[in-house]
Amino acid sequence: MKYEYIMSKNVIITIPVFKQHLNTVEQKSFLQCLRILHKHDISIFTHNELDLSEYYQLALQTGKNFSVAYFDKNYFSSVAGYNRLMLSKDFYTYYASTYKYILIYQLDAWIFSDELEKWCLQDYDYIGAPSMFIKKDPKQSFKYWSVGNGGLSLRKCEYCLKVLSIPEKKTLIPLHGLIQMAYTLRMKLAIPFKIFGFQNSLMYFKKKGINEDQIFSYYMQHSSYSVNLPSVDKALEFAFESHPSYSYKRIGNKLPFGCHAFIKHEYETFWKQFINI
Repeated sequence: MKYEYIMSKNVIITIPVFKQHLNTVEQKSFLQCLRILHKHDISIFTHNELDLSEYYQLALQTGKNFSVAYFDKNYFSSVAGYNRLMLSKDFYTYYASTYKYILIYQLDAWIFSDELEKWCLQDYDYIGAPSMFIKKDPKQSFKYWSVGNGGLSLRKCEYCLKVLSIPEKKTLIPLHGLIQMAYTLRMKLAIPFKIFGFQNSLMYFKKKGINEDQIFSYYMQHSSYSVNLPSVDKALEFAFESHPSYSYKRIGNKLPFGCHAFIKHEYETFWKQFINI
């Protein structure tokens, strides 16, 4: 199916909201997003029973307004529910008539500078921090196997809708792709998949609870479909997650556009010099 949209704007920042009251880190993250990305449209998405008074009060400090998109309450009751929302056509269709891209900004993320339009111009289908590392030796040398962490991710609406339009029972990854995945992960092919029958359809991934960001990035990268994803080093320029001190050195001691889960990963030993909470 071919999607054709008349888009009036290039990108919107979308912030998932699950609760009424924010902790200090979430408040700071929210304010940073509104201040740094103030020239862009910003949308909170949540359910219509949640009181957003605290968010409106915080926004007054920045002079930046935001819109609100409402979805079913069940999507916001658990991580599994959020995963389902991110794998629903309704979510991307809501924004696709107006915007080419959406930036997912969870409130454990941080933005350092407004490079959003620059990243949109790269024309990637999906980009997120390299989120998984395999330690190769005791000297802190890491192998990246995915460039798709969804906590701070830029997604092309058309691409996401095309992925979700693949018949759910259709085999997604051919044998050569499975072999490459097994080689990348250094594990036996029989562990993640069954050779005969290829249990790797969208339906299978959803049933197994595979994280939605990995479906749009890692699994689609090894599928029989054409996908435009960045290299590891390019993705690191977009965002860090795990092992930020190593990532910082790898790209020449530079900060990325943003980061995700900064409190969880080396805050005291690395991020504290750049992010004051």
